[in-house]
Amino acid sequence: LYLQKILPIFQQVSTQRIRKPKNHQNSKIKMRTSQRSQEISEIDNILKRNSNKWKEKKKCTSEQRSSLVVLMRKKIGNTTN
Repeated sequence: LYLQKILPIFQQVSTQRIRKPKNHQNSKIKMRTSQRSQEISEIDNILKRNSNKWKEKKKCTSEQRSSLVVLMRKKIGNTTN
């Protein structure tokens, strides 16, 4: 009887302990991706503001744009890919 009452409680606790770090890791990853998407949207806004200058010079190709994004990231101080 004693074991029948304790075993399910012990199993619950053990599964909770296993689940917690996973959720923590997921939240870390979510924070990273949201931060990155926020930075990218900021860069996009800057590029949109400067797009008229680009249109005057020449049409901005995707290669030029990606190199610009890399430059902007370096200016921001985020060099992680």
